[in-house]
Amino acid sequence: KEGDDDGDGDDDFLDFGRDDRSMAERISNAKKDMDLGRVSVPDSLDDFSKKVSKEDLKGLGFRKESNPFGNDETPRYEQFRLITDAMKCSACGSKFQTNNEMKTGYLPPQKYEIQVKLSKIEDAQALQEKADSDEWSPEDEVEWLLQSGSASTPDDDGEINFDEMAGDLGLDLVALSEKKVICKRCHGLQNFGEAPEILRSGWSDEPALSQEKFRDLLLPLREKPAVIIAVVDLFDFSGSILPELDAIAGDNPVIVAANKSDLLPSKMGQVRAESWVRRELEYLGVRSIANIGGAVRLVSCVTGFGVSQMLSKARSIANDMDCDIYVVGAANAGKSSLLNLILEKNQERSKTPQ
Repeated sequence: KEGDDDGDGDDDFLDFGRDDRSMAERISNAKKDMDLGRVSVPDSLDDFSKKVSKEDLKGLGFRKESNPFGNDETPRYEQFRLITDAMKCSACGSKFQTNNEMKTGYLPPQKYEIQVKLSKIEDAQALQEKADSDEWSPEDEVEWLLQSGSASTPDDDGEINFDEMAGDLGLDLVALSEKKVICKRCHGLQNFGEAPEILRSGWSDEPALSQEKFRDLLLPLREKPAVIIAVVDLFDFSGSILPELDAIAGDNPVIVAANKSDLLPSKMGQVRAESWVRRELEYLGVRSIANIGGAVRLVSCVTGFGVSQMLSKARSIANDMDCDIYVVGAANAGKSSLLNLILEKNQERSKTPQ
C-alpha cells in the first residue's frame, strides 16, 4: 500500500483497495457477470477508480486508448523517437541560435534551452544504438558520465533510461514529440507569409540563404537514385521553375507538380494544361522531364486535386528503384503546402479504425 515502509522500494505502489470475499464468492459473482453480460468490481476498487487521478495512472505507465471501441493496441508506454537534429530548424535547416534575431535559426532563449536539452536525449539515443550493436566502449561510457551523470548510463540490461533522463531535464518527451520547432524566420513565413527583408532568399547577404547554398544542398541528389517531385506555380511558371533542376536531377525521374490547378479556367482541360507545361519546360531548356519515369501532373495543394495520383506514381517508381522521394521547388511554389497536405492525410488515415 501507499506509504508502507517495508524497505522494498515500492514507492509508486497505489492502494487499489482490499477484496475480502472468498474465492467461491468471487467465482460465483464472475459466473453471474458472464450470464448477465456485465462486469462488476468490489466496492473498494470502485472507490479507487473514482478517486484516482490521471497523474496517478500516468505514473504507473497507463495511457489513454487511441481507439477504445476497437482492438486497441495502444502501448502502455508512449513510443517516441527523435528523428531530427534538435539543434537545427526543421524548415530551413539552419542551426538554432539565440544571439541575433536578424540571423537565420533564431529561437527565444527559453525555447533554445529546451532544444539544447533535447539534443542531450538525442546523444543518448545515439549511444543506445551503439550499446545495442555491441559497440559500447569504455570511452563512450566515460564520455556520457561526464555529460549527463550516472542516471543516464546503460542499466544492467544495457538500456538507457530515457524517462528518467527526461525527468531530470524537466522534459515531457511525449508532448515535445508532437511539436515541430522552427526558427523565427520560418515561423513568420509559414504563419504570416512574411519575413524581414534581410532574411529573404535572394535579398539577403546571409550565406545560408544564398542561391549557391541551396544548390549545393540539392546537387548531391544526382549522385544517388531518387525520385524528384519539382513543385512549380502555374501562374508564375518561369519564375518558379528551378534553373538548376536538370543539374539536381541528373538521370533521376522528375515529376513536375504544377500547383494551383484549381485556379485554371474550367474550359481548359487537364490534357491541354499539361501539354502547355511540357512546351514551357522545353522552351526553358529543362530536359530532365524526359528522363525515364518523368511526368507532368496538375495538382492543387489547397483542394488536394491530383495529389494522390501524383504520389501513387512517385511511390511506384521509388519502390522499383528502392529509393527515396524528394520534394524541391522555388520559394512560394507550394512545397510546404504540399507537405502539410500529405501530413494531414496521413494523420487522418492513422486515426481511422482499421
